Amino acid sequence: KRDSRHLNSNLVILGTPGSGKSYCAKDLLMNLSVKDSKIMILDIEGEYKKLCEHLHGEVRTIRHTIPFDPFEINNSDVCEFKFLMHMEFLKALYQQLFQNLNLEEIEELTNATRRAYEEVDKVSFLKVLERIEAKGVYNKVEPIIRRISNGDRVESNENRRCVCFDFARVFEEKDSGLFNAYLMLTIKEIEKTIFENVEYNKIHKSNRKVIVLIDESHILLDESRKTALEFIYLLSKRIRKYDGMMILVTQSLRDFQSEGKYEKKTMSPLSAAQYAMIFKIPQGEWKDVENTFITVKGEGLCDISTLKRGEMIFIEDRNEFSLIQLEKSDKEEIFKI
Repeated sequence: KRDSRHLNSNLVILGTPGSGKSYCAKDLLMNLSVKDSKIMILDIEGEYKKLCEHLHGEVRTIRHTIPFDPFEINNSDVCEFKFLMHMEFLKALYQQLFQNLNLEEIEELTNATRRAYEEVDKVSFLKVLERIEAKGVYNKVEPIIRRISNGDRVESNENRRCVCFDFARVFEEKDSGLFNAYLMLTIKEIEKTIFENVEYNKIHKSNRKVIVLIDESHILLDESRKTALEFIYLLSKRIRKYDGMMILVTQSLRDFQSEGKYEKKTMSPLSAAQYAMIFKIPQGEWKDVENTFITVKGEGLCDISTLKRGEMIFIEDRNEFSLIQLEKSDKEEIFKI
């Protein structure tokens, strides 16, 4: 909820593997799904497929083929400035997809993309490939383009109330370039949905909320994934303006800690969260958690390292917290992987 004391509805869920944090997140999504909401799940390890199917949602399994059209530009994006920003996005995408290219070769690929936009109505990787003039660049990117362009792209159903982006297959292959590239495209798709929901609420005089859940978010809170880190950082501060909430699920408070120039961006989502659910965490961290979330004088929290599976400390405010035991859901079967 949001009111004079609760500035946003962002939520952080912390807990060691097996403590109940993902179970809790799924149960929470079940409850939120009956309200007027649109749920977007960024699922790194493939845990939410059954839940999404139960909610009659759309599971978008991220495989080797490009899951979204990176060349699509909305009519509102055709102005010169937004086109230049889009080209910068594509250039960053190319650096992840084609890590065998140097900066000069990336520039050649980018120029071929510009020519494609000038010459054809519908730009694609194959259309870009046709316009690469440097033979060395063509030979390097052609096998990759053939591989990622193979297969029919499934059109998304914009009316789905729940969409799960399942990254398990790509993540398991340990191909950081492909994972980062597809992550960039997924983030762009989520951003598009958020802005479309703002327009939906204006047109229909509605108050539909967009809920963005990121499980195993410690994988994205990493300086090696600058696009994802920037996305989480900005979304944590802005999503309340877009009639939305963000739920970050991760294992440790230390997942938000970084050093140097990225410290502000990794810590911002934590400080921007109104609510926290703390399950069992390592004994050495519970004082840090208490210092982060609690300002009330007194004995403070219980020893979080002793919490049983399914027990959590729910923090509603920096001075307001409760010990809660999750009940076993009658939908438990759909929570399993």
